Amino acid sequence: MGIWTLLVWVGRVRNIITDDTLSGSGRIAPLTVAIAFSIGAVAMLALRRRPLGDLVAKLLAAVSIVYWVVRGVQIGFADHSAGFIVVHSVLAGVSIGLGAWVLIAKR
Repeated sequence: MGIWTLLVWVGRVRNIITDDTLSGSGRIAPLTVAIAFSIGAVAMLALRRRPLGDLVAKLLAAVSIVYWVVRGVQIGFADHSAGFIVVHSVLAGVSIGLGAWVLIAKR
């Protein structure tokens, strides 16, 4: 889950930085979320064989599940293209599935 999360959110950081439609202040919230998830993923990977690693993994898994459920509903009700919805549904599905797997495995 750590590698997947890192790939998703580092890609999001890149997209935010290169998005000319976002103003300076319009980048703050999305960048904060993307950087927080990226840091969580790095922490999960760095601590995976340490006692604190299980707690970090469970926290990242739970936050990912909640985030993607909420974000998935927002995307579904917003005016987005079908391609955007499909891509984000896949991101959400994989993230939720991996999060559930981590929570079950670390029980």
